[in-house]
Amino acid sequence: MADTSPLSIAVIDNGVHEEYLKKQQPVSHLIRMTHGTICAGIIKKYAPEAPLIDIKILNARGKGSRQQLCRAILYCIRKKIRIINLSNGSTHFHDEPGIKDVMLRAYAHNIIIVSAFSNENHYTYPASFSFVIGVKCDRKDLSVGPEYSFHLFAPDGIEITTSGTESLFDGERYRSFGPSNSYAAPKITALVFQMLLENPHRGFADVRYELWKRSKNRAAGYQYFSNTIDWTKQAYYISLGDHNRHSINKNHIPFQLKRIINLECNDTKTFSEQLKIRMHKDRNILSKVDTVVIINNREKTGISPYSLVAGLQKTKKHIVYLDRPFDAGNQPVLSPDYHIRVCCLTGFSSPCMDPGPEEIPVPVIGFFDSMKSRGISLLMRLIRLFRKKGYYAIGLSPYETSILYGLNCFFNDTGSDTPGKSIHSCYMLYNPDLIFVHIPMDNMLPVELNKYKFDLSINLSENHIKKQEDMFSPGNSTILTISRLQSKRIYQRIIHWFKQ
Repeated sequence: MADTSPLSIAVIDNGVHEEYLKKQQPVSHLIRMTHGTICAGIIKKYAPEAPLIDIKILNARGKGSRQQLCRAILYCIRKKIRIINLSNGSTHFHDEPGIKDVMLRAYAHNIIIVSAFSNENHYTYPASFSFVIGVKCDRKDLSVGPEYSFHLFAPDGIEITTSGTESLFDGERYRSFGPSNSYAAPKITALVFQMLLENPHRGFADVRYELWKRSKNRAAGYQYFSNTIDWTKQAYYISLGDHNRHSINKNHIPFQLKRIINLECNDTKTFSEQLKIRMHKDRNILSKVDTVVIINNREKTGISPYSLVAGLQKTKKHIVYLDRPFDAGNQPVLSPDYHIRVCCLTGFSSPCMDPGPEEIPVPVIGFFDSMKSRGISLLMRLIRLFRKKGYYAIGLSPYETSILYGLNCFFNDTGSDTPGKSIHSCYMLYNPDLIFVHIPMDNMLPVELNKYKFDLSINLSENHIKKQEDMFSPGNSTILTISRLQSKRIYQRIIHWFKQ
């Protein structure tokens, strides 16, 4: 095995030719350019002094398993390798939990993972994780050489775009490779190596900040932004204002809520005083959590988002701020401390996602809910049941708290809640088998629902609706009216409907 110094780079791929495992020695004879060798060659082109570790997990066709990937990452953890270049991953939802667990372990050991997005541009594990540096190629060829763009508000989780075309010497002549996301990632891997060479003590947040600083499209106002909370294991939850507006069902949240508190205040001074008292009282609990979640339930408040987040930064915890969405182009600077990750909503219908055609080739089910938190609980049980049966089901909801459950939030560019573009964006990104759209009925009039045309509508009500005229039908969709919270029964009825 080659050098395993703290600044070695592991190339996890289908094998690297031994010529590229040498230190700063040019290729002296004709070599076979495998996918892994090409990736190694790109790293050496931009970081000639970088020691490379060859970890082969893919076969000649570029195929491997989740188990092989996880074992390779665990090997890197044991060998204390600081940087990993990954061209492989998975877009299958069944692979997410296992890959996420091992990637979080690598993240906890201060390993920087640079991973390529799938060439089909679907949500990719691990590239789309917020604790991995995800990279995709610039299909418009606007980036040249080592240039790259940094995107703070990326719905697919991929913040870096760079050229995916490279020219390499194979020992006989120069050959061009790409464009491919796989050939974009090694450039960033080489840059990360240079950053750690300058300062070996840099962690993930430091590297991410440096990547933003050195990007060609850098704009004022960096923040450690994330549109997901995939890193969270234990959280402290603060509800500001009417806590009944979005009640939380802890059983369906994929992390532990160690404490839930409610604060009633209308100005920054009162908020700061109350927060200080609670923080001191719960200091033992705060020491054990990795994230503080705060939801602003007040429609009008004298407390700015900046003040809310700035008041929490003293905890040195990552922050999830939930409110109505900000415009991504005018996002306030929420976190002056770039080590503290801030997750807040910008809305899924982002301009960087292609709105595309209205027709979606998978079932889209409208979930009309008058039962609030009980409705969300049923929806989450349904999604899990479909996934257990092998169907990739995803959900969208206009509730700010939906992100806590793993749902996608939908907002349009004007601020009103319309799922049209969001549904298509989610379909293009996740490639699911079916999509649930959660429509809360508490603040909506029936006439507004005419713009939603679903393949199937589920009306969730506290009481049985016996008369046809009492059931509201959006568009031309078929309706199921449900009053009992039995997810298996609803699942069977949905499957029966689609078979018909």
